[in-house]
Amino acid sequence: MIRLVIIGLGHWGPNLAKAVATHPEALVVAGVEPSAERRAFIAKKLPDLTLYASLKECLNHHPLDAAIIATPASYHHEVALEAIENGLHLLIEKPLAGNQQEASEIVECASQNDRILMTGHIFLYNDSLRYCKSLAQSADFGSLRHVRSVRTNYGPFRKDVNALWDLAAHDISIFNYLFESFPINVSCTGHSLSGNSIQDMAQGSLVYANGMIGSFFVSWLDPIKIRQVTLVGEEQVALFDDMTPDTPVHLYQRKDTNGYSDSYESFRSLIEEQKETFPRPSNSTPLINECCEFIDCIIHNRAPHSDGAFGLSVVQILEALDESIGSGGKQIEIRSR
Repeated sequence: MIRLVIIGLGHWGPNLAKAVATHPEALVVAGVEPSAERRAFIAKKLPDLTLYASLKECLNHHPLDAAIIATPASYHHEVALEAIENGLHLLIEKPLAGNQQEASEIVECASQNDRILMTGHIFLYNDSLRYCKSLAQSADFGSLRHVRSVRTNYGPFRKDVNALWDLAAHDISIFNYLFESFPINVSCTGHSLSGNSIQDMAQGSLVYANGMIGSFFVSWLDPIKIRQVTLVGEEQVALFDDMTPDTPVHLYQRKDTNGYSDSYESFRSLIEEQKETFPRPSNSTPLINECCEFIDCIIHNRAPHSDGAFGLSVVQILEALDESIGSGGKQIEIRSR
């Protein structure tokens, strides 16, 4: 059995504990949470979990093989190095760290200690997005040219990171996954409209090789929760809507009209939805898939799809986008980073 500890038992930590428990060869033996009030609350929700105030205290009482870090990003670096140096394989929820330097040090430490390092970019383990990628790689779809994402809701307003790092980290991981490459340059604008210094909305573009474009809009200010990714190919367009789990993926076919429409109605019908294109709902969930991937990588000693290098690349791109925001939307070259 792979023995794990969950570090950080806020909103996401308990969900991770439950997801790991679905793997037949994994056992969550402990949780680490510095807040005594939160530990008392979690003790009622997860009574079988032994709780500690620090990782050091936990290690003194439990032999462990791995850890999952679900703390705020500002703590990832310190906790990750402590965990790896104590021999633990590590899954860190996105982003890998709060800046490129810290992310690089985590990756280097894991490499030097021969530990599995995985970044929790959950959409790489979403069956519907994987299905979208298979559609985009089909001959009927044509070359993938553009991926656009919209990720909005009202709050929660965070104090540790802006909306870019909170929400667009998902979209950057999706772009890199679908395009299977790293962007050449990026640009971004961000705004704080809720009365504090942290940007609560941002929009940007990532330019990849061969003219491929990823564009995103993220916001904490919108009343409707939207989680949509549109993949535009030369012949077809696919829409992934994470808020409609029963029909998450729709495929659209362009009509051949020689570029002419003689009415508004015919213009509207230049593209039509295909029938029965979405996959059946999965019995699993992206979080379960992610946690099971982590356990399987430890057992079989292989690199995860979202390994440390992948997580580092997302942090590099986030820093470049932040730099663009600071320059008023200037295009930032990142090829040499």
